[in-house]
Amino acid sequence: MIEVKHVTKVFGSRILKTGLAVFITALICNVLNLPSIFAVVTAIVTIEPTVSDSIRKGIVRLPASAIGAGISMTCAAILGDVPLTYTISTICTIFLCHKLKLDAGILVATLTAVTMIPFTPDHFLYAFFARLGTTTIGLFVSTMVNLLILPPDYSKKITDNIKNGFQECASLLSTHSSALVKGMVSFEELNHQLDIIEQQIKDTLQLCNYKREEWKYHRCTKKEERLYLYEFTHLKALKKIHNHLQNLFSVANDRGYWNEKDEVKIITAIKVLSSIIRTPYNNEAKSHPMLVQEIEKLFFEEKSHSPQHQSDFPSSRLTPETIILYEVLAINEIVTELNKVTIHTNSIEHERKLQSM
Repeated sequence: MIEVKHVTKVFGSRILKTGLAVFITALICNVLNLPSIFAVVTAIVTIEPTVSDSIRKGIVRLPASAIGAGISMTCAAILGDVPLTYTISTICTIFLCHKLKLDAGILVATLTAVTMIPFTPDHFLYAFFARLGTTTIGLFVSTMVNLLILPPDYSKKITDNIKNGFQECASLLSTHSSALVKGMVSFEELNHQLDIIEQQIKDTLQLCNYKREEWKYHRCTKKEERLYLYEFTHLKALKKIHNHLQNLFSVANDRGYWNEKDEVKIITAIKVLSSIIRTPYNNEAKSHPMLVQEIEKLFFEEKSHSPQHQSDFPSSRLTPETIILYEVLAINEIVTELNKVTIHTNSIEHERKLQSM
Protein backbone atom coordinates (compact mmCIF):
# COMPACT_ATOMS: atom_id res chain seq x y z
CA MET A 1 0.00 0.00 0.00
CA ILE A 2 1.29 3.47 -0.89
CA GLU A 3 2.03 5.55 2.21
CA VAL A 4 0.19 8.87 2.62
CA LYS A 5 3.45 10.72 3.34
CA HIS A 6 4.97 9.42 0.10
CA VAL A 7 1.93 10.48 -1.94
CA THR A 8 1.96 13.89 -0.26
CA LYS A 9 5.64 14.31 -1.04
CA VAL A 10 5.09 13.51 -4.72
CA PHE A 11 1.95 15.57 -5.38
CA GLY A 12 1.94 18.12 -2.55
CA SER A 13 -0.71 18.34 0.17
CA ARG A 14 -2.52 21.26 -1.44
CA ILE A 15 -3.00 19.35 -4.72
CA LEU A 16 -4.32 16.33 -2.85
CA LYS A 17 -6.68 18.46 -0.75
CA THR A 18 -7.98 20.24 -3.85
CA GLY A 19 -8.68 16.90 -5.55
CA LEU A 20 -10.42 15.55 -2.45
CA ALA A 21 -12.50 18.73 -2.06
CA VAL A 22 -13.58 18.49 -5.72
CA PHE A 23 -14.57 14.82 -5.33
CA ILE A 24 -16.59 15.35 -2.14
CA THR A 25 -18.25 18.48 -3.52
CA ALA A 26 -19.27 16.78 -6.77
CA LEU A 27 -20.54 13.74 -4.83
CA ILE A 28 -22.75 15.87 -2.56
CA CYS A 29 -24.15 17.80 -5.53
CA ASN A 30 -24.96 14.58 -7.38
CA VAL A 31 -26.78 13.19 -4.35
CA LEU A 32 -28.80 16.43 -4.00
CA ASN A 33 -29.37 16.58 -7.78
CA LEU A 34 -27.73 20.01 -8.04
CA PRO A 35 -25.42 21.26 -10.84
CA SER A 36 -21.97 20.26 -9.61
CA ILE A 37 -19.94 22.42 -12.00
CA PHE A 38 -20.54 25.61 -10.00
CA ALA A 39 -19.73 24.01 -6.65
CA VAL A 40 -16.60 22.36 -8.03
CA VAL A 41 -15.27 25.66 -9.39
CA THR A 42 -15.85 27.26 -5.99
CA ALA A 43 -14.09 24.41 -4.19
CA ILE A 44 -11.06 24.69 -6.48
CA VAL A 45 -10.53 28.43 -6.06
CA THR A 46 -11.20 28.49 -2.32
CA ILE A 47 -8.53 26.04 -1.12
CA GLU A 48 -6.16 28.30 0.84
CA PRO A 49 -2.75 27.73 2.46
CA THR A 50 -4.29 27.90 5.96
CA VAL A 51 -7.61 27.08 7.59
CA SER A 52 -7.79 30.64 8.87
CA ASP A 53 -7.61 32.01 5.32
CA SER A 54 -10.29 29.57 4.16
CA ILE A 55 -12.72 30.66 6.87
CA ARG A 56 -11.90 34.37 6.66
CA LYS A 57 -12.19 34.49 2.88
CA GLY A 58 -15.15 32.12 2.84
CA ILE A 59 -17.15 34.60 4.92
CA VAL A 60 -16.45 37.19 2.23
CA ARG A 61 -16.94 34.90 -0.77
CA LEU A 62 -20.43 33.74 0.13
CA PRO A 63 -22.13 37.17 -0.02
CA ALA A 64 -19.96 38.08 -3.01
CA SER A 65 -21.23 35.00 -4.84
CA ALA A 66 -24.81 35.96 -3.97
CA ILE A 67 -24.18 39.39 -5.50
CA GLY A 68 -22.74 37.83 -8.66
CA ALA A 69 -25.61 35.36 -8.98
CA GLY A 70 -28.24 38.04 -8.41
CA ILE A 71 -26.75 40.41 -10.97
CA SER A 72 -26.30 37.74 -13.64
CA MET A 73 -29.85 36.40 -13.21
CA THR A 74 -31.30 39.90 -13.40
CA CYS A 75 -29.35 40.71 -16.57
CA ALA A 76 -30.17 37.32 -18.11
CA ALA A 77 -33.88 37.78 -17.40
CA ILE A 78 -33.89 41.20 -19.06
CA LEU A 79 -31.41 40.78 -21.93
CA GLY A 80 -31.10 37.02 -22.42
CA ASP A 81 -27.94 35.09 -23.27
CA VAL A 82 -26.15 37.78 -25.28
CA PRO A 83 -22.60 39.22 -25.10
CA LEU A 84 -23.86 42.37 -23.39
CA THR A 85 -25.23 40.27 -20.52
CA TYR A 86 -21.79 38.85 -19.75
CA THR A 87 -20.22 42.31 -19.94
CA ILE A 88 -22.73 44.05 -17.67
CA SER A 89 -22.73 41.15 -15.18
CA THR A 90 -18.93 41.19 -14.91
CA ILE A 91 -18.60 44.96 -14.55
CA CYS A 92 -21.43 45.31 -12.04
CA THR A 93 -20.24 42.35 -9.95
CA ILE A 94 -16.68 43.65 -9.69
CA PHE A 95 -17.89 47.20 -8.99
CA LEU A 96 -20.33 46.22 -6.23
CA CYS A 97 -17.95 43.74 -4.54
CA HIS A 98 -15.22 46.37 -4.49
CA LYS A 99 -17.55 49.05 -3.10
CA LEU A 100 -18.77 46.67 -0.38
CA LYS A 101 -15.14 45.72 0.49
CA LEU A 102 -15.62 42.12 -0.64
CA ASP A 103 -12.42 42.09 -2.70
CA ALA A 104 -11.42 38.59 -1.56
CA GLY A 105 -14.60 37.27 -3.19
CA ILE A 106 -14.41 39.11 -6.51
CA LEU A 107 -12.96 36.15 -8.44
CA VAL A 108 -15.57 33.66 -7.18
CA ALA A 109 -18.38 36.19 -7.60
CA THR A 110 -17.38 36.99 -11.19
CA LEU A 111 -17.07 33.31 -12.09
CA THR A 112 -20.47 32.75 -10.52
CA ALA A 113 -22.00 35.54 -12.56
CA VAL A 114 -20.68 34.55 -15.99
CA THR A 115 -21.04 30.77 -15.64
CA MET A 116 -24.70 30.96 -14.63
CA ILE A 117 -25.90 32.82 -17.71
CA PRO A 118 -25.78 30.03 -20.35
CA PHE A 119 -27.30 27.45 -17.95
CA THR A 120 -30.45 29.38 -17.01
CA PRO A 121 -32.84 29.85 -19.96
CA ASP A 122 -35.71 30.32 -17.47
CA HIS A 123 -36.55 29.81 -13.77
CA PHE A 124 -34.14 32.53 -12.78
CA LEU A 125 -35.12 32.62 -9.10
CA TYR A 126 -34.61 28.87 -8.75
CA ALA A 127 -31.24 29.16 -10.50
CA PHE A 128 -30.22 31.92 -8.10
CA PHE A 129 -30.90 29.85 -4.96
CA ALA A 130 -29.48 26.69 -6.52
CA ARG A 131 -26.27 28.50 -7.40
CA LEU A 132 -26.05 30.02 -3.94
CA GLY A 133 -26.54 26.57 -2.44
CA THR A 134 -23.84 24.95 -4.56
CA THR A 135 -21.44 27.81 -3.76
CA THR A 136 -22.07 27.23 -0.06
CA ILE A 137 -21.38 23.51 -0.51
CA GLY A 138 -18.09 24.23 -2.30
CA LEU A 139 -16.96 26.73 0.35
CA PHE A 140 -17.95 24.45 3.24
CA VAL A 141 -16.28 21.34 1.80
CA SER A 142 -13.02 23.12 0.93
CA THR A 143 -12.86 24.63 4.43
CA MET A 144 -13.51 21.28 6.13
CA VAL A 145 -10.92 19.53 3.97
CA ASN A 146 -8.40 22.24 4.85
CA LEU A 147 -9.23 21.87 8.54
CA LEU A 148 -9.31 18.08 8.86
CA ILE A 149 -7.17 16.61 6.07
CA LEU A 150 -3.36 16.86 6.00
CA PRO A 151 -3.05 20.00 8.16
CA PRO A 152 -0.04 21.97 6.90
CA ASP A 153 3.25 21.84 8.80
CA TYR A 154 5.56 24.70 7.91
CA SER A 155 8.28 23.92 10.48
CA LYS A 156 10.69 22.07 8.19
CA LYS A 157 10.35 24.64 5.40
CA ILE A 158 10.96 27.49 7.86
CA THR A 159 14.06 25.79 9.27
CA ASP A 160 15.44 24.98 5.81
CA ASN A 161 14.86 28.54 4.58
CA ILE A 162 16.63 30.02 7.62
CA LYS A 163 19.61 27.69 7.26
CA ASN A 164 19.88 28.46 3.54
CA GLY A 165 19.66 32.19 4.25
CA PHE A 166 22.50 32.08 6.77
CA GLN A 167 24.63 29.96 4.43
CA GLU A 168 24.07 32.33 1.50
CA CYS A 169 24.94 35.36 3.64
CA ALA A 170 28.07 33.60 4.88
CA SER A 171 29.07 32.69 1.33
CA LEU A 172 28.69 36.28 0.13
CA LEU A 173 30.68 37.60 3.08
CA SER A 174 33.50 35.08 2.71
CA THR A 175 33.76 35.20 -1.10
CA HIS A 176 33.88 38.99 -1.35
CA SER A 177 35.77 39.82 1.85
CA SER A 178 39.07 40.50 0.09
CA ALA A 179 37.47 42.61 -2.67
CA LEU A 180 35.52 44.56 -0.04
CA VAL A 181 38.62 45.45 1.99
CA LYS A 182 40.67 46.30 -1.10
CA GLY A 183 37.93 48.54 -2.51
CA MET A 184 37.14 46.34 -5.50
CA VAL A 185 33.65 45.06 -4.69
CA SER A 186 30.75 45.83 -7.04
CA PHE A 187 27.36 46.28 -5.39
CA GLU A 188 25.60 45.89 -8.76
CA GLU A 189 26.95 42.34 -9.10
CA LEU A 190 25.85 41.39 -5.58
CA ASN A 191 22.51 43.18 -5.59
CA HIS A 192 20.69 40.31 -7.33
CA GLN A 193 21.96 37.77 -4.78
CA LEU A 194 20.99 40.06 -1.91
CA ASP A 195 17.52 40.46 -3.43
CA ILE A 196 17.12 36.67 -3.59
CA ILE A 197 18.02 36.36 0.11
CA GLU A 198 15.64 39.21 0.97
CA GLN A 199 12.77 37.51 -0.88
CA GLN A 200 13.54 34.23 0.90
CA ILE A 201 13.35 36.05 4.24
CA LYS A 202 9.98 37.59 3.28
CA ASP A 203 8.66 34.17 2.21
CA THR A 204 9.80 32.65 5.51
CA LEU A 205 8.12 35.43 7.48
CA GLN A 206 4.91 34.61 5.58
CA LEU A 207 5.29 30.93 6.52
CA CYS A 208 5.72 31.96 10.15
CA ASN A 209 2.47 33.93 9.91
CA TYR A 210 0.75 30.89 8.40
CA LYS A 211 2.05 28.73 11.24
CA ARG A 212 0.68 31.09 13.90
CA GLU A 213 -2.67 31.27 12.10
CA GLU A 214 -2.91 27.46 12.11
CA TRP A 215 -2.58 27.42 15.91
CA LYS A 216 -6.07 28.96 16.13
CA TYR A 217 -7.50 25.67 14.86
CA HIS A 218 -4.81 23.09 15.67
CA ARG A 219 -3.50 23.26 19.22
CA CYS A 220 0.28 23.42 19.45
CA THR A 221 2.40 21.80 22.12
CA LYS A 222 4.82 23.69 24.33
CA LYS A 223 7.66 22.10 22.40
CA GLU A 224 6.28 23.37 19.08
CA GLU A 225 5.84 26.86 20.54
CA ARG A 226 9.43 26.89 21.84
CA LEU A 227 10.71 25.72 18.47
CA TYR A 228 8.75 28.46 16.71
CA LEU A 229 10.18 31.17 19.01
CA TYR A 230 13.68 29.73 18.57
CA GLU A 231 13.38 29.75 14.79
CA PHE A 232 11.79 33.20 14.72
CA THR A 233 14.69 34.57 16.75
CA HIS A 234 17.09 33.20 14.12
CA LEU A 235 14.96 34.65 11.34
CA LYS A 236 15.04 38.14 12.90
CA ALA A 237 18.82 37.83 13.29
CA LEU A 238 19.12 36.77 9.63
CA LYS A 239 17.09 39.81 8.56
CA LYS A 240 19.41 42.12 10.53
CA ILE A 241 22.51 40.49 9.06
CA HIS A 242 21.08 40.87 5.55
CA ASN A 243 20.47 44.59 6.20
CA HIS A 244 24.06 45.04 7.37
CA LEU A 245 25.35 43.18 4.32
CA GLN A 246 23.45 45.56 2.07
CA ASN A 247 25.09 48.48 3.85
CA LEU A 248 28.48 46.79 3.75
CA PHE A 249 28.53 46.00 0.05
CA SER A 250 27.12 49.39 -0.98
CA VAL A 251 30.05 51.31 0.53
CA ALA A 252 31.82 53.50 -2.02
CA ASN A 253 35.15 52.22 -3.33
CA ASP A 254 36.75 55.66 -3.76
CA ARG A 255 38.79 55.66 -0.56
CA GLY A 256 42.27 55.32 0.80
CA TYR A 257 43.42 51.82 1.56
CA TRP A 258 44.48 50.17 4.77
CA ASN A 259 48.04 48.98 5.02
CA GLU A 260 48.68 45.33 4.23
CA LYS A 261 48.81 44.29 7.89
CA ASP A 262 45.42 45.84 8.65
CA GLU A 263 43.93 44.37 5.48
CA VAL A 264 44.95 40.89 6.59
CA LYS A 265 43.41 41.43 10.04
CA ILE A 266 40.10 42.61 8.62
CA ILE A 267 39.86 39.91 5.93
CA THR A 268 40.67 37.22 8.52
CA ALA A 269 38.04 38.60 10.90
CA ILE A 270 35.42 38.66 8.14
CA LYS A 271 36.18 35.06 7.14
CA VAL A 272 35.94 33.91 10.77
CA LEU A 273 32.65 35.78 11.06
CA SER A 274 31.32 34.15 7.89
CA SER A 275 32.19 30.68 9.22
CA ILE A 276 30.12 31.40 12.36
CA ILE A 277 27.18 32.68 10.30
CA ARG A 278 27.28 29.53 8.19
CA THR A 279 26.34 27.39 11.24
CA PRO A 280 23.93 29.51 13.31
CA TYR A 281 22.54 26.50 15.20
CA ASN A 282 25.97 25.34 16.38
CA ASN A 283 26.57 26.73 19.85
CA GLU A 284 30.23 25.68 19.71
CA ALA A 285 30.98 28.27 17.03
CA LYS A 286 32.68 31.26 18.65
CA SER A 287 34.27 34.38 17.26
CA HIS A 288 37.97 34.98 17.84
CA PRO A 289 38.07 37.55 20.70
CA MET A 290 41.51 38.86 19.72
CA LEU A 291 40.35 39.53 16.16
CA VAL A 292 37.28 41.36 17.44
CA GLN A 293 39.45 43.51 19.68
CA GLU A 294 41.71 44.35 16.73
CA ILE A 295 38.71 45.37 14.61
CA GLU A 296 37.33 47.50 17.45
CA LYS A 297 40.71 49.19 17.84
CA LEU A 298 40.86 49.94 14.10
CA PHE A 299 37.27 51.20 14.19
CA PHE A 300 37.94 53.77 16.91
CA GLU A 301 41.15 54.84 15.19
CA GLU A 302 39.31 55.35 11.88
CA LYS A 303 36.46 57.12 13.64
CA SER A 304 38.84 59.58 15.27
CA HIS A 305 40.25 60.44 11.82
CA SER A 306 36.88 60.62 10.08
CA PRO A 307 35.59 63.95 8.65
CA GLN A 308 32.59 63.79 10.99
CA HIS A 309 34.82 63.65 14.06
CA GLN A 310 37.01 66.48 12.87
CA SER A 311 34.27 68.70 11.44
CA ASP A 312 31.95 71.11 13.25
CA PHE A 313 29.16 69.99 10.92
CA PRO A 314 27.37 66.84 12.13
CA SER A 315 26.13 66.12 8.61
CA SER A 316 29.64 65.27 7.40
CA ARG A 317 29.75 61.61 6.48
CA LEU A 318 31.90 58.87 7.97
CA THR A 319 34.68 57.41 5.86
CA PRO A 320 33.96 54.17 3.98
CA GLU A 321 36.61 52.45 6.12
CA THR A 322 34.75 53.39 9.30
CA ILE A 323 31.46 52.16 7.87
CA ILE A 324 32.98 48.80 6.90
CA LEU A 325 34.44 48.26 10.36
CA TYR A 326 31.17 49.31 12.00
CA GLU A 327 29.11 46.90 9.87
CA VAL A 328 31.50 44.02 10.60
CA LEU A 329 31.28 44.72 14.34
CA ALA A 330 27.49 45.01 14.13
CA ILE A 331 27.20 41.61 12.42
CA ASN A 332 29.55 40.12 15.02
CA GLU A 333 27.31 41.49 17.79
CA ILE A 334 24.25 39.87 16.20
CA VAL A 335 25.86 36.42 15.93
CA THR A 336 27.23 36.72 19.48
CA GLU A 337 23.72 37.36 20.85
CA LEU A 338 22.34 34.56 18.69
CA ASN A 339 24.99 32.20 20.04
CA LYS A 340 23.83 33.02 23.60
CA VAL A 341 20.25 32.15 22.65
CA THR A 342 21.40 28.85 21.14
CA ILE A 343 23.42 27.94 24.24
CA HIS A 344 20.53 28.86 26.55
CA THR A 345 17.98 26.88 24.51
CA ASN A 346 20.21 23.81 24.28
CA SER A 347 20.89 23.87 28.03
CA ILE A 348 17.15 24.02 28.79
CA GLU A 349 16.47 21.08 26.44
CA HIS A 350 19.30 19.13 28.07
CA GLU A 351 17.83 19.73 31.55
CA ARG A 352 14.40 18.58 30.37
CA LYS A 353 15.89 15.38 28.98
CA LEU A 354 17.65 14.69 32.27
CA GLN A 355 14.44 15.27 34.24
CA SER A 356 12.49 12.90 32.01
CA MET A 357 15.01 10.07 32.42
